[in-house]
Amino acid sequence: MNVRAGHCTDCGKLIWSAAKAARDDVRSGIHAGQQFILWPRPDSLYAQLETPSGYAPGIAFCRTCAPAPGDVVLREFGPVLKLESAKERYAAWFTEQWGAVRRAWLRDALSLEPEQIDSIMNEWSQDRRG
Repeated sequence: MNVRAGHCTDCGKLIWSAAKAARDDVRSGIHAGQQFILWPRPDSLYAQLETPSGYAPGIAFCRTCAPAPGDVVLREFGPVLKLESAKERYAAWFTEQWGAVRRAWLRDALSLEPEQIDSIMNEWSQDRRG
């Protein structure tokens, strides 16, 4: 298994919404075509794994690959203690305030056009309700 931000740890499927930068921004180090994950899909799940010092939170899975509590999914860690939904783990990411900040970031950092931003934020609104 491979832990990679925004992807299922088991199958590797992208389980976060993503957008690509429209142009280079030398000041910020952003390159045209560079992909950024934006927010978790509402059906994604996050496992807390037992460790010697407590637990490692947030090991991502799609719903199809999600382990059960007690399963060992990564050799370096103990068993799954519990699973959290995207809405539980990332509740703040689905607030109006976060949406307003993300809209500005899509414009300023990724240089997206207003229509592209509206499309992405419409998807966010749907995921927020889902």
